[in-house]
Amino acid sequence: MSRAVHKLIATTAKEMAACWYDERARKDAAFHKANPSQDRFASQHWGLWVKLAREQLTRMLGGNYPEQWKTEIYEALIADHTLH
Repeated sequence: MSRAVHKLIATTAKEMAACWYDERARKDAAFHKANPSQDRFASQHWGLWVKLAREQLTRMLGGNYPEQWKTEIYEALIADHTLH
């Protein structure tokens, strides 16, 4: 990732990359053999999920989540926007 990203968005993107890895590794032995570490894969490729992480966090603002979560998400999205 070449530009700054708020920590919450980066963490969410890494979690998304890890979930994608789990699905792919379970279905594709060759992929798993080439990428034996979920943590390493997520650390190297999380930037591919940043846009999706922002979109998902934005959707969560309208969901049935605790107000504290929504406040933290909102503040993270605003701060992230100021980073670029």
